[in-house]
Amino acid sequence: VYCVMLIVDDVAGNHNRARRFLIFDDVNAVDIDTTDQYPMWVDSAAENTSFLWQTDLQDTNNTGPRVVLRWTGHFYNWFHRQHKFLNAIEDDSPPLTSQYEEVTGQPPATRSREAIPNINAIVRFEVNYDIDNKGGRTISYPSGVWSSIENVMHEFQHFDVPRNDGDSIHLWVRATDVMGNSNQDDVLIHVDSSRPEIHNISSVKNVKPSTLRIIFQTYDDHSGVHTIQWHLMDLVNVNVTRGSGQVVVKKPTIGVSLCELPNCACIPKDDECYYRDYAVELDENLLGIPTENQEENSIYYYSFTITTTNNAMLTTTRSHQIAVNASSEGARDEKTNSSTVIDIVLPLGATAAVVVTAITIIGVVVLCRRKKSKQTESDADENTAVADHSTLGGVGHVYDNIAEYEQGYMSPIRKDIKMNQYESVVNCKQQYADVIKDDITENVYETPTRFH
Repeated sequence: VYCVMLIVDDVAGNHNRARRFLIFDDVNAVDIDTTDQYPMWVDSAAENTSFLWQTDLQDTNNTGPRVVLRWTGHFYNWFHRQHKFLNAIEDDSPPLTSQYEEVTGQPPATRSREAIPNINAIVRFEVNYDIDNKGGRTISYPSGVWSSIENVMHEFQHFDVPRNDGDSIHLWVRATDVMGNSNQDDVLIHVDSSRPEIHNISSVKNVKPSTLRIIFQTYDDHSGVHTIQWHLMDLVNVNVTRGSGQVVVKKPTIGVSLCELPNCACIPKDDECYYRDYAVELDENLLGIPTENQEENSIYYYSFTITTTNNAMLTTTRSHQIAVNASSEGARDEKTNSSTVIDIVLPLGATAAVVVTAITIIGVVVLCRRKKSKQTESDADENTAVADHSTLGGVGHVYDNIAEYEQGYMSPIRKDIKMNQYESVVNCKQQYADVIKDDITENVYETPTRFH
């Protein structure tokens, strides 16, 4: 900063003074902080995403939250700030009259004695933004007009940005010093206000006889999946957590694996791709099923909970209730040296009442003796055909509804045994005392492997 002083003397010894000020600098420029101590960030984005994801929307009528950009201390001219180039200039001694110096006025018109408004020696900020649905890859420079910040002391700006899930917003700030030097920086954020999806949870008997597999789909088409966690709870003893864990998020290998719908999908950001199908293996140790002294058709009830978090840190939780029928009979698992075999897996959407109902039907049917006259041999053959193992599916059949499930229970497995003819449960006259044990040939009923 220079001060030019003019002193005028007359022949009589009188004198007067005038002065002007100017700034000259052809070396220093606007700098940007690169230490992360003074970053530029979108303050309206979610903090738990490191301010990378905006989790709210705004429509074309500007209904919805605004995007807030901050850059506190991010831009500066170190030399001007250090040497106070823009501070107020002190009065001379003795003071000059106002007509001989510029007391007020701002660049670029003049450099007066008054201070030049600035923040870290920056005298002007301008902002701009652009938006796309391609992860920001189509935006290299803003297409709109730069807007000046009214108060240079405010290192922030609010933007009305109409946006949808999957959009990316690119924002710029340009800082200028008193010499007209400028520098700019930008930040890219992405938009996702929707929670991840969890679908098609089902429980299936695994290849290993003493294990259970939970399969499901989970995905997020806007921000992708960040974590998948599961918890297995005991429904009988609600205080018992059988187990918990985290499923590794699966992504196709770039250049090796293909990503094709419906089993894989890519998000706009960085064109990242994610698989959708997942599975969790549960063994009898995790399920808490005893390996010895197992009672026939012991039922165990569980709640399997899945929590998926997307990259915008929004979560979805869904629970799947299951019942496991564990039998002590069956093939031995060589790895665990266990004789426990999971025999039935059924969603508790069918409820435990289905199991109780099925067992009750069997008991009542055995006790209820039909009073009608004995049918002809053809009728018996017809009944036997209806009860055919191959028709009903027998062991391993998947039952689609409760009625079919109950029919499976009531159907004899072997054709070569004598069939007793029973009334339906509704028509049973409950004449349990009339049952003649010698006339009843025991029917062997077997539970299906699973039903939905």
